[in-house]
Amino acid sequence: MWSEITTPEMLDAGLWPRCAAIAERYWSPREVNDVDDMYRCLDSIDSLLTALGTNQYANRKRMLARIAPQDPAPLETLASGVEPIKFLGHWHNMRGGLQPDQNTLADAAPPESLVARRFCEDVHALLKASNIDKELAKRLSDELEQWQSNHALLLRSVGPLPNWQAVIETSADLRDLATIGLDALRFVATKQKPGKEWADTADRVLKKQQKFADASAHYPDFTHPPAQPGSEILIAILPGIQELTRAAEQGGD
Repeated sequence: MWSEITTPEMLDAGLWPRCAAIAERYWSPREVNDVDDMYRCLDSIDSLLTALGTNQYANRKRMLARIAPQDPAPLETLASGVEPIKFLGHWHNMRGGLQPDQNTLADAAPPESLVARRFCEDVHALLKASNIDKELAKRLSDELEQWQSNHALLLRSVGPLPNWQAVIETSADLRDLATIGLDALRFVATKQKPGKEWADTADRVLKKQQKFADASAHYPDFTHPPAQPGSEILIAILPGIQELTRAAEQGGD
């Protein structure tokens, strides 16, 4: 946590998963470097940490409820698929003297979204198989539909949120990505190639999010900061949507 600015409510989310990852590295032989297996272990440890009393999930719910007290559920759905911008970008933009009642969505979002990572892993597993796994495809479709429909629900929760317009834009971007994902999933299942108009739209939406991801991939030059989303959060399901889109554009070939 060195050099990061946090409130007490943000501490458990940033500290304990990282400690588990460090333990996995130092307690393993040098030749063990299976990242996927590390995340498998992290899933179990994450549940164990919560059972032992860490508050990363309870605190996140409190922060989101404080941001949108009238109906935090849509904000929780949005937070499940996003992460704060990287390399201290959010730290640089945080307000001086941050108080516990001044949280933004970027404060409450998980440092790394395990929900988004599992989604991307499921997409890869679906596309790698020789035949479409209908149960897995249904699970992916259900997740995408939830993210797609969430934007309309979020708009009903509009209130005096910090940086609210930027949150709305990110929510709309998540809706657009989910829509592309649903279309691509259908194209893959039917082995049909999308038309040029769909491909152009998908390309435009994906490039916008990739630009944000690229800007967050390196330690920023704070004198000339790269363009970042105003909400200071990245949509973490982007790699999965990109993989689905590539598969759809290949069609039945």
